[in-house]
Amino acid sequence: MRIDVLYEAAEDLRFLLSRGYNRESILKIVGDRYQLDKTERHILYRGVYPGNIVEQVVKKTITLTQLSDKELAIDGFNQLITVESILKGETLILCDDGFVRDISAVFEKFKATETTFKALNLIFKTLSVNPPKKTYFYLDSPISKSGKLASLINSYFEKYGVNGEAAAIKHVDKELVSRDVVASSDHIIISKAQRVIDLAKIFLNLYTGRVISFK
Repeated sequence: MRIDVLYEAAEDLRFLLSRGYNRESILKIVGDRYQLDKTERHILYRGVYPGNIVEQVVKKTITLTQLSDKELAIDGFNQLITVESILKGETLILCDDGFVRDISAVFEKFKATETTFKALNLIFKTLSVNPPKKTYFYLDSPISKSGKLASLINSYFEKYGVNGEAAAIKHVDKELVSRDVVASSDHIIISKAQRVIDLAKIFLNLYTGRVISFK
């Protein structure tokens, strides 16, 4: 991966986004100019944001210690995939808005593995230290075996003494943004949420892979 070229392309993309140009259209222009491959374009798409968007995200981002009197909604597959990427040492992006994002693109192909259970233990152990008022762990029901995984996750609530529930539902985005705080790295969801938290970033101290930083 040509990191120097990627960072130069990011500067162009960031400037054009700040001028109000469409992300998809400008990404193609910038990508073609620098002859970026599919992975490099994906990294830019997920990692680069204009200053005004970054400012908005920073203002609504909170920490674990601020969750005690709030309802937390977890974007289930989004957060599980990112934490799994951390545990597996896969390439991650530290994005302009401060959020950690993976580049695995496995969302619709997600399958629970031993790494999934390790990720769940990390998440729930962390939540048990500063438990929210109530936690909702939402999974997208169209994903295979999401209902079975939701049932399993409900046992983690009991195991770690965290008040909440897991459910596989059709309209995850709508339910997420109806709660006080959302744990997700999906920018569309972040833009609609009242408050956000980056759970995955908490586990970067366990990470041994490569981080591409736009910060």
